[in-house]
Amino acid sequence: MSADTSPIEARWIEIARKNRDSVQFRVSLAAFRMILDGGLPSTTDIAESLDMSEDGARAIVHELRDYGRMTLTGDGNHITGAGGLSLIPSRHAVFIENQQFWGWCALDAVGIPAGLSANGLVNSACADTGEVVRIDIDAGRLRSATPDDLLISLVAPRLDRSLHDSCCSMIGFYRDALMVPGDAEAIRVADAMELGRDLWWNGVPL
Repeated sequence: MSADTSPIEARWIEIARKNRDSVQFRVSLAAFRMILDGGLPSTTDIAESLDMSEDGARAIVHELRDYGRMTLTGDGNHITGAGGLSLIPSRHAVFIENQQFWGWCALDAVGIPAGLSANGLVNSACADTGEVVRIDIDAGRLRSATPDDLLISLVAPRLDRSLHDSCCSMIGFYRDALMVPGDAEAIRVADAMELGRDLWWNGVPL
């Protein structure tokens, strides 16, 4: 964490580092890696990969879903999103090493390829103008962004409510800092990617 890290960025880093000691982290990371490998992980897959009971794995998966840190199929048996990486289409399409996924928010869209040091392409839309957003990422580093003055609205994570529904819905791409919601701060795409490297380099944030 540098001296230039904002309080909101510091809060993300703090919560992510604390989370890495939890069983919830292990479950979320296992699901994230399976999704990244092209799978649709089941609670059985999670239990087997972590040497847990299936009932124990299911309980944690459903807890993570209830707090918006994981998304599931309608029957609750398969995981469609974890750690911000999703198989369900959203406005933030993310290609990682030519494989298509979606992000829950703009931070996920640029932060995950950055944390993985991967080649990526983000196709999205500006929240205030609706214009097309395209971001090219080369080995986890920003190659180009269109528009080139793009910003990301960043809000602090909270674990007492649904991360997916309350936090991620506030983190988008913007052209004008004045249009960023009041509880958010506007940060450059390059800075969001730097935060992403800290959050996803060895796991998942939450």
